Amino acid sequence: MVDTVISNGAIDVIPGTHKRFYRYVQFVLERRHRDGVRVPINQGDVLIRSSNVWHRGMTNRTSVPRPMLAMTWEDGGSDHPDPFSVDGGKIRFLPNWFKPTRVGRLREKLFVKVPITYSALRLARSLLDKTY
Repeated sequence: MVDTVISNGAIDVIPGTHKRFYRYVQFVLERRHRDGVRVPINQGDVLIRSSNVWHRGMTNRTSVPRPMLAMTWEDGGSDHPDPFSVDGGKIRFLPNWFKPTRVGRLREKLFVKVPITYSALRLARSLLDKTY
């Protein structure tokens, strides 16, 4: 729909992170974020990546919204006989990280304005939950 360049938030991927499981605390301690590579994409191009690749969306520093379409595949397939008939076959638009509620918008604004709060939350979860 639009070119995705550094100024409007081209994705940052960490090569090789799909080859092993990283708890967030390991990712932080090994400073893997320093290996990040920004991937500019031209209008009409498609980026296909495994969900196991550590990545992050970057800040759009322009005044023009940057739309994104993401499609995911259910691990192991679907429990539905015809997955395309779910919701009457209609496309569903789902929030990425933050729920479209007052609390969800407040959390998003907090994490954008004070990014250390999100990192601290992830680090705490990683220390307490072995699957995180």
